Amino acid sequence: MLPFFEKYKLNNNIEVPGRLAVAPLSLYGSDPSGHLLDEERQYLAKRATGIGLYILGEAAVSLEGIGIMGQPRTLNENDIPSLAERAKIVKDQGALAICQIVHGGLFGNKQYSGKTL
Repeated sequence: MLPFFEKYKLNNNIEVPGRLAVAPLSLYGSDPSGHLLDEERQYLAKRATGIGLYILGEAAVSLEGIGIMGQPRTLNENDIPSLAERAKIVKDQGALAICQIVHGGLFGNKQYSGKTL
């Protein structure tokens, strides 16, 4: 077996199924409130195949920090089903799913959030 398909453990003993990883990406595949659409579902299912670690891209941690249209969010309970589905799609392909959380800082965009810092 090629080394990049071998399992390995992170420092906290979590096992990763392979050494190939996908860095977090802005997919622009969500509705305006950041919830998953079919286009993103299909992309994630294809992209996570054969990957060991998939870092799901930039979920906003505050309304002021939303920087792109349709950015996934971790703001309230309404966001959990969409975040959980993203992770499930990736995990169903055999990859470990991690959610990147982010605040856009000065790049927070009032056009998408309705708020400024």
